[in-house]
Amino acid sequence: MLIKDFFELTTDEHLVVSAGVDWITLTGDSQSSKERVGAFAMEMLEEGMCQGQKLHRTARSGYQLSSVEGIQWGTGHSGWMVCLYGETARKHWLPFYAYSKNCSRVDLQCTIAYRHYEPRIVEKLYREALGGLSEEVASRMSFITSGQRGQTLYYGSRTSSQYGRVYDKWKQSKQSEQFDGCIRFEVEYKKPLSSRVAADLCRDLPDASGITGMVLNWFAHRGINGPAVYTSSDNELEVGRKETSLEAKLAWLKQSVRPTYRQLRLAGFQTEVDEAIGVTENIETINDEGAKEPL
Repeated sequence: MLIKDFFELTTDEHLVVSAGVDWITLTGDSQSSKERVGAFAMEMLEEGMCQGQKLHRTARSGYQLSSVEGIQWGTGHSGWMVCLYGETARKHWLPFYAYSKNCSRVDLQCTIAYRHYEPRIVEKLYREALGGLSEEVASRMSFITSGQRGQTLYYGSRTSSQYGRVYDKWKQSKQSEQFDGCIRFEVEYKKPLSSRVAADLCRDLPDASGITGMVLNWFAHRGINGPAVYTSSDNELEVGRKETSLEAKLAWLKQSVRPTYRQLRLAGFQTEVDEAIGVTENIETINDEGAKEPL
């Protein structure tokens, strides 16, 4: 379904096309966690290289890191560090977090497709917020415009434990069809607050609607009011989706579902995962009425 097709079928609400963890930095110091997390990370690094991505190496905070798109992983005298970002963070942060000791940063985002997109949406949010804030609070906001990357609104200081960004995701993504007409709302939490936020996420496991509410409420409490939204049940609108063959579906299960299932199982969530997909310990499925059916 294209975004424009969705809007033709719905009310005046704007569509949340993606919401979740957008960045997370985790560290640990035990040998057992290093082995488990290292196995996850190496699998992702190898997969990225198989897809033609170049492996980069860098050093940060005493760790020697290797990275491809979506993940940085490495070790140092203090243990191990992993940074996940983008779709990799949204889909795979939980198994890594299960073995971590500290979380020094976690970002949450919701990306909203506006029904009537125009290039000055972020500026309008900025000016509307200015009108209702005191001079002291307004001084915590800044606004910039870039010809290539569009408009961005910042709230707070990069050195503080909370920092917000609102920007034109369509422009930032070089006008990708996936983000046609989209504005992203993003909150960055750093320590000590990041550890508490990550722990709350792990405990509550909020869906796309929950993450969207958290992010938009953060901005609303600071005078920046986002739009009324509709959140898709699968956490992401599949732009240009087509019917797929059995072979394509099986490949998707192998490449996307199986690694996540294995990671969650190793992290101790096998019972929850089996229940979520309708499989019991006796390899039975559960039909829509709740009755068990043998495979």
